[in-house]
Amino acid sequence: MKVKELFKFPIERKIESVVKVNDEDAEKVRQEMEEYVVTNALEIHYDNILEKILDSKEQPTRDIGVWLSGFFGSGKSLFMKNLSYILEGKKIGSKTASEIFLTKLENSMTKANLSTINGSMKIRPILFEIKSQEDQMNPDSIVEILYRQFNKSFGFSEQVWIAELEKELIDANKYEEFKNEIKKETNMEWIDFRTKTLRLKPVLYKTLKNIYPGVYDTDEKIKESIASFEKISLTPEKFAEKIKEFVDKNLSAKEKLIFFIDEMGMFVGDNSEKLLELQSIVENVGVKSNGKIWIVVTAQEKLDEVIEGVKRKKVEFAKISDRFNMRITLTSENIDMVVKERILKKKDSAIKELTDKYHKIAGKINNDINFRDWARAKLIPKLDDKSFVETYPFLPYQLKVIPEIFNNIRSKGAGYTKLSGRERSMLGAV
Repeated sequence: MKVKELFKFPIERKIESVVKVNDEDAEKVRQEMEEYVVTNALEIHYDNILEKILDSKEQPTRDIGVWLSGFFGSGKSLFMKNLSYILEGKKIGSKTASEIFLTKLENSMTKANLSTINGSMKIRPILFEIKSQEDQMNPDSIVEILYRQFNKSFGFSEQVWIAELEKELIDANKYEEFKNEIKKETNMEWIDFRTKTLRLKPVLYKTLKNIYPGVYDTDEKIKESIASFEKISLTPEKFAEKIKEFVDKNLSAKEKLIFFIDEMGMFVGDNSEKLLELQSIVENVGVKSNGKIWIVVTAQEKLDEVIEGVKRKKVEFAKISDRFNMRITLTSENIDMVVKERILKKKDSAIKELTDKYHKIAGKINNDINFRDWARAKLIPKLDDKSFVETYPFLPYQLKVIPEIFNNIRSKGAGYTKLSGRERSMLGAV
């Protein structure tokens, strides 16, 4: 059997070096989920979050923030993406993400928690990478980005004033009539026409006159009404009020809304105003929603390190620590397990062949790696038939050495900053 024929997964397949949380390509998502390796440490992290969300079903809570940290290549984006998918029960091919994920779990309580959430609750995720969604007109506003993504997820315009108009039309039972009038006037569906900046307002004037004949009898009245929508100022408190009001009207008692926001730490950086805004958002959402709405963010740094990095007094950020009271840090202590499971995992037929091969050459190969220097010898993992099969065509010690090589190269500085001993670099190298 040729080497490439030994592996369970096609060895020549492409493995994405960077996970994009908003990439919903069906084949990429299937590969990410099916090949995901849930280590013992990861399972504990998942279970802690699942249990916290499950508890909030019966016990209202203001602690709705999760801060997920881990340096480049630690897998935090994929962790969050998979968390979003399994909570939603997203369909991946013929199975749900939860069905695939359950096969990777060892702990019966974790399995039970996930199954209970899927069976008795409905999670509506809003998953995005924040930097890619920033508004060029107001690039520093976190609250505007969140509100645009909220509106988008429920089918409204990403322009705040248009979304507010749409919601008012719905409340007045005029939205369907409005869309029909737009279609008559433009021969376009409203969701397509609402992006036509130059033609939008003249058509809106005419349409609103038609559906509100006794209210908007002049263009001036319509202009004033639209101007009032355009002047809406979003504060964290107003944002929390608006999404809470909408959720109360449109989501059932068993439903929860969760924002999954990737790379929040990078977006905040050392900007104290952004961190204060994030603190205010989480504080207000927690107080007003009582566990109905959650916010999960990722960052390279731990929350304490982000607070340390901004140029303000720590006392100003006391509330953000309280609201992000669940903080998870991903490490790379199980790199060899990830590599063995995702890259080097063997077919059943190959296991016997390699086991037989090992027993034929065991004496020679063990002699070759038997260092007389005790200090070096103790660093070499034990070689037996099981470890030989798992790491072939490498030897176990090589999977330990490669990360150290990467870390040493990375320490040399420029040009190597994205090379690390973590999973992403290892998967690429192997």
